[in-house]
Amino acid sequence: MYFYIIKSGGTIILTKRGTGGIWSSLYHFPMLESDQEHPKEEIADKLTTMVLSQLTSGVHESGGGLGGAALIHLEKISEPIRHQLSHLTIHARFIHLELTPLPLSLPAQYLYISLENLPEFPVPRLMERYMEVAKF
Repeated sequence: MYFYIIKSGGTIILTKRGTGGIWSSLYHFPMLESDQEHPKEEIADKLTTMVLSQLTSGVHESGGGLGGAALIHLEKISEPIRHQLSHLTIHARFIHLELTPLPLSLPAQYLYISLENLPEFPVPRLMERYMEVAKF
């Protein structure tokens, strides 16, 4: 699982899981799932492009998509993290991006929140532990 921590100033993007399955109704960063590990170069390029296109899909041009003037700064890519659930082992990485400007609107499943309000949103333990270590 590749979790994208997309920030702009004091704002961050989250999405909410549906009901059923792991992490039912919890919030998490935009993510991509893969059945293989990708090298850092591919994470920084191909996977980042894929996740950013998810954020602008279905957004009308007047809604402000990313456009050509968006500045994307890759701050860091975490080392691989292994997280054990009772029935499943998750391998995760967290990719920190600074995006300027953020899209004016997002597809319905995404939301902007203030970084100071992040603790108010229930997140999976994997994310919670990472945010503690990364000092969010």
